[in-house]
Amino acid sequence: MAHRFSSIAFAFYYRYTSLLNRIFPQITLAGRKLRVSPTVYKPLDDEHRLADWVEEGKTVLDVGCGSGVLTVFAALKSKQVTAVDINPEAVENTRRNCEAQGLANTTVLVSDMFRAVEGLYDTIISYPPLFRIPFTGSHQQWGTSTYFVDVLFRDARKYLRPGGHLIVLLPKTYQPSPESLGGKNGYFLANLDPYPARGWSAWLHGLIYLHRRFNLQVYTFEVNDR
Repeated sequence: MAHRFSSIAFAFYYRYTSLLNRIFPQITLAGRKLRVSPTVYKPLDDEHRLADWVEEGKTVLDVGCGSGVLTVFAALKSKQVTAVDINPEAVENTRRNCEAQGLANTTVLVSDMFRAVEGLYDTIISYPPLFRIPFTGSHQQWGTSTYFVDVLFRDARKYLRPGGHLIVLLPKTYQPSPESLGGKNGYFLANLDPYPARGWSAWLHGLIYLHRRFNLQVYTFEVNDR
């Protein structure tokens, strides 16, 4: 019963946020204006700051790129960024935002997780869906997925260069815990950092979007080859 109630609540929430994105299609982060399509997650947790954990001059894979917020800010300091998302509208949204920022070092692909990904990367970054609730539409995956986090931890190592990092933004209370998922899939936790408090603009957007702020942590994993 609780699962069914959650599905109904999220079905309403997806429609609600889609309407809000039509009314408020733009957000400014660190002085850069991004547009967000109706069926795409709007950055509400100052996600652009996750790029602070990306080393300069590296190749980066952004899994679940959404509006392209991580792609844009990672590309400002990276050699090359590849971004993937299951939602074609999110892919187009990311492309447009990269073009608007004059970024030529990005490649954006429609891909369900790693299916269309090739090659190896220095860094894989992701802010995954936080709720394990089944929705089948590609535009209903930004908040709910029954497999995203599991596949991310299972397969990311296949696309990391030796010494590369998997950087994931997840709540401290996420279950199963990121530490256990990392250990189960052959990683060790290199760093664990609290995520900075969001700014007033993100806070205001969060209020309008009925967005709950979780106790987010930045988990940096390395492949355990020992």
